[in-house]
Amino acid sequence: MNAPILAIDSAQRHALKRALHIIEGLDPAAAREFARVTGVVLGDETELAARTSRLLNQTGSPLEFSFSTSSDDLRYTMEVGGSETPPACRLDRIKGLLAMLGVDPDWDGVAREFPVLQNERRLAWGAWLGARQPFQNAHAAANRYKIYAEVPYDSNAETSSLLQRYLGVQPLRAGPCAQLVVVGAAPGSQRCEFYFEIGSRTVTRSYLSALLDRVGLARRLDDLASLIGSFEFRHGRASDALPNAQYGFSYSVLPGGGEPIFSVFIFAADLAGGDAWVRHQILASRRRQSELRSYAAMTESFSERHVCCSSHNMVTFSVDENAPAGLQVSLSPPPPSIDQN
Repeated sequence: MNAPILAIDSAQRHALKRALHIIEGLDPAAAREFARVTGVVLGDETELAARTSRLLNQTGSPLEFSFSTSSDDLRYTMEVGGSETPPACRLDRIKGLLAMLGVDPDWDGVAREFPVLQNERRLAWGAWLGARQPFQNAHAAANRYKIYAEVPYDSNAETSSLLQRYLGVQPLRAGPCAQLVVVGAAPGSQRCEFYFEIGSRTVTRSYLSALLDRVGLARRLDDLASLIGSFEFRHGRASDALPNAQYGFSYSVLPGGGEPIFSVFIFAADLAGGDAWVRHQILASRRRQSELRSYAAMTESFSERHVCCSSHNMVTFSVDENAPAGLQVSLSPPPPSIDQN
């Protein structure tokens, strides 16, 4: 289990080793598979700390965990290139990494179209690779991967065509400026997720309802708003609006808008309190004690971090056509003590 995890600074390296130890306590087979995957993707990087741009997370870690109430799978997203790999080359690098991880190199799906969205445009980070592996019966064949591709602000005709194929030709409703910034898809899948930033800290219920209605989910407004409103935020809210925060949203759909999942994102720093209180709110939102057990284990050291919110990154609230509103939280590998950030 001694994967060559990384030429990065000491604090990040210790945090990743601690995370591996926690995973091993939950499921040794899952820990071995985690070590294998991170060894392939991150283990041969050099000068990683120097090139990390803190765009994956605020700590500068090359890996970010994600925990969901809908599944106890181990999920994480990784950087895919050091300073020697320009952002424009990282989608191509992912193809090679997937082959090394055991994915059929002839995979198809919408992610094959992502390179044309970036052609000859300025990029900040290019692409990331997400991994999802089960805690039970962990082995290479059970893993699933997701490719995240940066969408340049000066998007091209191919981007517009992809959006129209999945979400229709009508523009998003007038309101806070929404900018498409990322697309994501699993190799071999036609499902695509479109991630937007919102250029305002005020999101009204009517605007949220219109976003939901775009994919036929307006009836889920109360469920979604109620889950968001169950958390304590640092700032207040305007009348008929969500709490004041920096928001984003995504549509995960099949072509033509089929089987939609709509998500709202917030930065965890907009929630009240430090990592300890954010952790408390996350765990209090569980419908069952069995939910988020790996998150609970990974964040146990946060119990005394009352001021700083440096390890939690994003909190996501999601609805689909039928399931209860769900929650997902992303997390940098936590340091062994509250003195390390």
